Amino acid sequence: MAALQENGNWENEIYQWETSDPVEGGPSGIDNVPTRQLANRTAYLRKIGIPEWSSTVAYPVGAYVQAAGKTWKSKAINTNKPPATSATEWVEWALDLTALDTLFARLASPTFTGVPKVPTAADGTSDTQAASTAFVQSAVGGYLAKSITGGTVTLTAAEASNPALGFSGTLTSNAVVVIPDGSSRVWAINNVTAGAFTLTVKTVAGAGVLVAQGKRNLVYSNGTDMFDAFTDFESIAMTGVPTAPTPAVNTNTTQIATTAALLAQIAVSVPAASESVLGKVELATAAETVTGTSTTLAVHPAGVAAAIAALVNSSPAALDTLNELAIALGNDPNFATTMTNALALKAPLASPALTGSPTAPTAALGDNDSSIANTQFVQSTVNGKLVKSVAGGVTVTLTAAEAGVAILEFTGALTANIAVVVPTGPGKWTIANKTTGAFTLTVKTAAGSGVAVTQGKTWAVYCDGVNVVDSLTDFHDVAMTGVSTAPTAPLGTNSQQIANMAALQASAATRVLQLGTGVALPVANVGPIWHDDYGSLMTWQTFNANGANYVGYASTLIGNLLQDTQPTPRTGYIKSGTQNLSRTTYAALRAWAMHNGLMVALGTWVAGALMVADNADGTTFRIYDVRGEFPRFWDDGRGVDAGRVFGSNQTDAIRNIAGQTILGGGQGSVVPSSCTGAFAAVNLGINARQDGSVGPSITNYGLQFDASRVVPIASENRSRNAALLASIKF
Repeated sequence: MAALQENGNWENEIYQWETSDPVEGGPSGIDNVPTRQLANRTAYLRKIGIPEWSSTVAYPVGAYVQAAGKTWKSKAINTNKPPATSATEWVEWALDLTALDTLFARLASPTFTGVPKVPTAADGTSDTQAASTAFVQSAVGGYLAKSITGGTVTLTAAEASNPALGFSGTLTSNAVVVIPDGSSRVWAINNVTAGAFTLTVKTVAGAGVLVAQGKRNLVYSNGTDMFDAFTDFESIAMTGVPTAPTPAVNTNTTQIATTAALLAQIAVSVPAASESVLGKVELATAAETVTGTSTTLAVHPAGVAAAIAALVNSSPAALDTLNELAIALGNDPNFATTMTNALALKAPLASPALTGSPTAPTAALGDNDSSIANTQFVQSTVNGKLVKSVAGGVTVTLTAAEAGVAILEFTGALTANIAVVVPTGPGKWTIANKTTGAFTLTVKTAAGSGVAVTQGKTWAVYCDGVNVVDSLTDFHDVAMTGVSTAPTAPLGTNSQQIANMAALQASAATRVLQLGTGVALPVANVGPIWHDDYGSLMTWQTFNANGANYVGYASTLIGNLLQDTQPTPRTGYIKSGTQNLSRTTYAALRAWAMHNGLMVALGTWVAGALMVADNADGTTFRIYDVRGEFPRFWDDGRGVDAGRVFGSNQTDAIRNIAGQTILGGGQGSVVPSSCTGAFAAVNLGINARQDGSVGPSITNYGLQFDASRVVPIASENRSRNAALLASIKF
């Protein structure tokens, strides 16, 4: 198995495996990319930031060094203590999470410092993306200036997210501005268009509001229709200096009259009085009398009294002279400016814009009114914790203050099932049931239903105003982060229970990955497998001797010779003697043969021996051919078949067949007196004397050798046998 090659360069990012990535190993395989990137980062940090260990340096606790190709952290003060052999002083170090927390924020619940920033989401975004202040300001106070010419203009969600919408341009037809359906908020509409046409703001299919040219109006949508935000003007009590358009003289309708209209109407209806003409006399008001700026208005006694009173202004005796007033004002000729500047530093009662760190009294926990909520109240409400004993077996009712915190921890020994009653109304809690006793604890409202919290567990609940309900019921497509954990299921569990890594490892240790027909072999070691195409258990093997170069999966029986009881090879086997095997398809078998010294030159290969040879075509090879041969176990030093080389073939041979004959003489003949074994006497008949002499005729006998007299014979030497198929495992 080869090691990853590290280059010691800093990797700018770490590749994240995708669900569509293949299983691919090797130097450039996708499965090794993240590991190699992390290894490069580690090598880089070692190279530039962590010194080599020195025998002369006194190392304090927490020091980091490099030694023996690894990074070490000191556990005790030491000198001349090699890290690799000094477990008391050093520990192999990979990553100090505590130190890392001081440099980087955690993914889950980070605590930022300084001025953290996030990208500003597009206007109209409504999801879990973090919002910047720019996004909030745009959503809360954004203004859209859009030029239109008429017809239907449909705003995008981003455009409609602005609370203020200004429309300009010269209309050539009536304009309809369409707000996307589902948007529910209030908009300030400013119609600064030109042209004698109307502008209506509406939803896609609902009703709308007509906004006159040159006017501003507030409208809102309930998600279906658009409505005028101001329609109720009954018994309005206006303050300040309200204004209205001035009606024409002699107008006689319900139109609001302005002071200008009244004066104009009087001017045309009543002549001015003089010494000779009866008519209107305009009296100065008390205020006009006090200012004394008019030369045409008549003054009445009340006005004179008002002018005098204005001078004194009903001052007390100590302030009814100019001198007394000057002293009271500190002789400050710019008293008004001084007071204005001083008041500018004070907050108004209505809608103050406070700065700095405003404070307010802390409201009681559980308060739900218009009282100012300071940070202490918010923290206690959001993060506060109540630890309360509910020992016994009776219902426990929490006060508003007790239920005003976010975390409720209940302790004590239960003697019966109990209910903890929270106030009816909106609320959200984390419940920790730390009671003992084999009884239940249910959190509920006085009249509604509740949620039972298991002993020893922590759960999130909320009150919907009537009942207490479970906050966590929808776990569809949960995207967990960090290192989530779950209980370890017993081995053999087959249900919807979540499996943690311990359960998977335990299950994998007892199981073999089974791959079906046509599935490619894994390119990385995933443990023992079964493959239907090979009909065999397969393991990750390395064949690298005698020039072989194969690393991958191979059958545990590869190369094995099977004497089979069927005439065709089984799955995963080939016939012995096959001479055109693909070097690619059967790469593992060829590498196995080479690794085990069975590969010979093509000219050396002979049938009957355990020999494998590459064919001259460069793409195929031939396997050993033992068809028709008898197998014989290798002598391997026993001495029964001394001198045999493993895998070599052996020609046929038999033990020597011997016999003898004894020749005896008779009258006129030579007769074998006895024969044994394969020898027998044969009568060859009576013949004349060959020398022509006179005498009795001679009976000739021959000596015949025939092994069938002793053993069964055939065209070959063999033992009793059954014909089986010789097949080879690939």
